[in-house]
Amino acid sequence: MDQLFEISNRLIQKVSVEFKRGLYAEINWNNRLIEIKGSRGVGKTTLMLQKAKEEQENGNNVLYFSADLPFFYKNNLFDIADKFQKHGGEILFIDEVHKYPQKHKQNDWAQEIKNIYDAMPNLKLVYSGSSILQLYQSAGDLSRRKTSYLLNGLSLREYLIYNRKGEFRKFSFPNIIENHLEIASEICKQIKSYRNFRRI
Repeated sequence: MDQLFEISNRLIQKVSVEFKRGLYAEINWNNRLIEIKGSRGVGKTTLMLQKAKEEQENGNNVLYFSADLPFFYKNNLFDIADKFQKHGGEILFIDEVHKYPQKHKQNDWAQEIKNIYDAMPNLKLVYSGSSILQLYQSAGDLSRRKTSYLLNGLSLREYLIYNRKGEFRKFSFPNIIENHLEIASEICKQIKSYRNFRRI
């Protein structure tokens, strides 16, 4: 357990919060069970660590770890969550949950998450996975408990913000269809959109 806290604190302290993906502001972090899915390399780990850092700075007791650590060859999620909440733990961040080594044939990571959710009502859980198929085929039924979010690849808007080209509003698809000329005109006043688009 001490090893998990050591790794967690090291990664949380190291993560940069200068740039946050748009999804960060869209997630309802008050939900007790949050699923963040998306392809490998899109930024799920960074997003989770950024939120863990924010919560830690607000005085909340958090723990972040990746479920593919060798630690979990002999230890299970439920026991870790139980020890964590007994020592004042409030928010548990579990990365790459689909890589968690299954301990029993009919008891995978989703079943353990379900058991944690049902047995520890004061503990919030945020987990991520890059294999959507494995998340979907999991044994435990989390559909009525979780709130699920999809983190897509970096958009042109996010790319421009990341490279400090300015702040750009997010537009809904119906808004773009109805007001595309006005929106395009507004954006073109700030940047050379075609040149930046070609750099991606």
